[in-house]
Amino acid sequence: YSHSLNATFWLYFLKFVIMFIRSIWFSLPISVFFDRWAEFVSNSPSKLQQWNSLFSFLNTSCFLYDWPRNPRKNLIERSHRIDDEEFFIPRWSFINSKQSFLKEAYDYWYYYNFERVSSSKYRYWKTPYSIVSSSWIHFHKYLLNFPTLILDDCISDLIYYTKTIDTVYHLKINPPNLSNPKSIIDFKYKFNI
Repeated sequence: YSHSLNATFWLYFLKFVIMFIRSIWFSLPISVFFDRWAEFVSNSPSKLQQWNSLFSFLNTSCFLYDWPRNPRKNLIERSHRIDDEEFFIPRWSFINSKQSFLKEAYDYWYYYNFERVSSSKYRYWKTPYSIVSSSWIHFHKYLLNFPTLILDDCISDLIYYTKTIDTVYHLKINPPNLSNPKSIIDFKYKFNI
């Protein structure tokens, strides 16, 4: 969660999520789809290209939904609607502080993943947890330990814990010349090593 639509927050959160997934399954390709709003890459092809370059060494690709032509965009909109109808609207009166919001958000996450059955016949009217636990996916219990966050409160931690990705990306696009002691010291200072 966040108090603002901020692409920087989303970028560092996405880095954190991908690193979390990579700690469990390293080799599987990851595809990230999002709509064209400000908290992502907006409608910028150059920003999308930059993000894809950044995540390429983690075997991750980012895609924008072409909303008039791609029906998968409806999955995002449906998710927003479910959040509104099942969390924000009915639980709003119980939220009067950051702690109560985090409690309600965690309770909703638990309900959505462990108690709420899918209404789709293709999901066999099961909960998301039962679908994942009966699939080929190993270590699914680790996914359930992912925390509920307010990005505004933890952005400095996300930046700190994802700086490895930034370092590798910068080394990839601009390999340093470490031929003398000054260049080594400058390199260590720049990347806080």
